[in-house]
Amino acid sequence: MVLLPLAAPTLIYLAYVLTVERRRALAGPGTAQPWWVAAPWVRLIGAGVALAALVLVGMALVGGGEPGGVYVPAHVVDGEVVPGATVPVPEGVPE
Repeated sequence: MVLLPLAAPTLIYLAYVLTVERRRALAGPGTAQPWWVAAPWVRLIGAGVALAALVLVGMALVGGGEPGGVYVPAHVVDGEVVPGATVPVPEGVPE
């Protein structure tokens, strides 16, 4: 889930560069240096990290269990697998 926002700016840039290079190849002789030498790598990596951070913050704000709950991991009861869940803290139990 985090990998897509991290890689998205680079993938979009690569698609753009491939399109420009294809047009240059059809127009005339080659370029002085390969496209990847002049790529703005710092900006691409920064944009990817920023998008990944936004996704993580969004998931933290939207998803997850109730605050103050207790996670009960998946377990087997009478041969049936009971999925993990976050449940409220029982009364009288210190947190």
